[in-house]
Amino acid sequence: MKTIMFLILAAAMFGCSSEDVPQAHKGRMFDKTGFFAFYAGGTGFHGPILNPGTYFTAIYPEVRMVDCSRRTIKEPMTALAKDNVQFSLDVYISFGANCEDDAAVTKLLSNLAPIGAVAHDEKSAPGAGQGQIADKDPIETDPDRTITSRQIYDVFVRPAIGEAVRQSVAGYNANDVNGHREEVFQKILDKLSTDLGKDDPKLKLVSVYGLNLSNLDFPKEMEDANTDRATQGVLRDKALAEQDRVKVETDTARLKIAQTQTEAQGEAAKIDTIGAALHRNPEYYVRDVYFYAAEKGGSVVLPANPNVILQMTPHMGH
Repeated sequence: MKTIMFLILAAAMFGCSSEDVPQAHKGRMFDKTGFFAFYAGGTGFHGPILNPGTYFTAIYPEVRMVDCSRRTIKEPMTALAKDNVQFSLDVYISFGANCEDDAAVTKLLSNLAPIGAVAHDEKSAPGAGQGQIADKDPIETDPDRTITSRQIYDVFVRPAIGEAVRQSVAGYNANDVNGHREEVFQKILDKLSTDLGKDDPKLKLVSVYGLNLSNLDFPKEMEDANTDRATQGVLRDKALAEQDRVKVETDTARLKIAQTQTEAQGEAAKIDTIGAALHRNPEYYVRDVYFYAAEKGGSVVLPANPNVILQMTPHMGH
């Protein structure tokens, strides 16, 4: 009987079992204790970081995991500008646990409790159910053994990005935020990177793959003011364009007047010159009168004797 009990106990302690580490996850063996191990102290985490695959475990040891998948989260935020105008914006951030570094995985496993353990503690605590983390690992894993990407976001990323947005926007007046969008964006990214590594600059726990800002939403009063300002700008541009058109037309009219005056002065000078020449040589005037009268078949009154009228006959050629 003792032998049978020993065999049963040995089978329970050293029975064959295995656990899977899914894709986009890293794990590590965690040694626990219990009745069949005579409650001998478990060693906790031990061994190397485990890549995706299947691993042998005994009755009490288990594999604890970190979700390494890349996720993109939209975070609505508010920020107070330098001129005390508060507006809202959406931050889109793509991130993931830094599973390329085994030291980062080790620290995440050591410092964070799996989401299932947190939920169990909250259910047994006063006011349970308020502020619970309501998110699942994208790949179905045991919530008592897996640190999710949402946990990593809530613990590390969200506080850092909130502070980065607030500090970066606070240096600009509200109306200047859009005009300095790229500059604000870079400041947020730099501040976020600094804050994520402030606990241990040599060990990056979270990798940020992308960051974007969108839907800058100003208060209604400011939107109305911006609309009025834009309308006034359009009207001002329209008035300036009309002024330019009138100026061009006025300048053109002035040029035409100057041109007409110049032409008239030239014609007057020509008449004065011809008149003076005919006054000095009247016979040329009479000759021209005869010529043009003959060309048209008209009558000519001789200046020397107005009572004499010559009827001219039209002719061809000169």
